[in-house]
Parts: sequence; structure tokens; C-alpha cells
Amino acid sequence: TPNPAANPLPVGSSISCAISFTAPPTGVVTVQATAGTSTTDPIPGNNQVVQPVSVSPVADMAAALTGLPANATAGVPVSGTLTCTNNGPSPAVNPSCAVGGVPPGATVSCTPSPAPASLAVGASITCTIGFTPTASGAITITGEAGSSTFDPNRANNSVSATTGVID
Repeated sequence: TPNPAANPLPVGSSISCAISFTAPPTGVVTVQATAGTSTTDPIPGNNQVVQPVSVSPVADMAAALTGLPANATAGVPVSGTLTCTNNGPSPAVNPSCAVGGVPPGATVSCTPSPAPASLAVGASITCTIGFTPTASGAITITGEAGSSTFDPNRANNSVSATTGVID
């Protein structure tokens, strides 16, 4: 800044430029800037800069629990679903969708199984959870979504739901 530049540009002054672009999912983007003037430049070798920018993949994995009731009766089957979704913008490498806190005898079935080596943007791993509570109390089911790809929003990777059980 300024835009347009002062003409002539005072000694010791500078012009700043901001750039923006859509980066590829991975790789290196080379940014090049060149300065010039119609005035004789005593050091023309410092008029250009080239800066490589490394772009790393990013995958926002998110966990959501649905279908588990807030209250249940002992002896009556309960079911729910944990869905782990890749919100992108890159594929999630080595994705995982883990269910915890299930009582003894519970069943957990995830699809696809085994999890793929890479989960596409918008794709999900879905785990169906089923159990029959045997006594009064509280059962807290947890879900965890993850991958080996950098996740900029880890706050949505974990979820929990508590079911109160009465006799």
C-alpha cells in the first residue's frame, strides 16, 4: 500500500502487496514478487523474491452421536449411531471412528469395516451401537473421530451421550 504507488516513491518508503489464492490440496506453491521502477536502480539484484510455500493436507474429522435415548428402562434394548465424517478439505488418511463406554454385552458394528486407508471429503464411517441395560444408573457412550491427517478443528472430534437407566 499505497495504491497506486506514490510517484516518485520517497527514499526509505515501501509498498506492501497482499496476495490470495486457492492452494492445491498438497504440494508446493511458488510465490514470486518483482519490484521495478523507471528510475535507475543501483541494486537491481534485490528487486525480485521467490518464496516457496508448502501446502499440507488438512482434514476436519467430526463425530456425531444420534439415536441414544436420554432415558431407558433396564431390560429394554437401546441403540444409537456414531457417525465420523471427513469435512475436508483433503482426504483423511488412516481414518478412525471409535466407540467407548459401552456396557458388557454391547455390540458395535462399523461400516465400512475395516476403515479405508483414505476417507474422501464428505464420506463417513458409521458405527451402530446396541445394548440392553441391566441395572439402574447412567451409561455414557463416547465417540472419537480421527485420522493421521492434520485436523484444524479437534473440538468436534469427540462426543458423548448419557442414558439414564431405571429399573
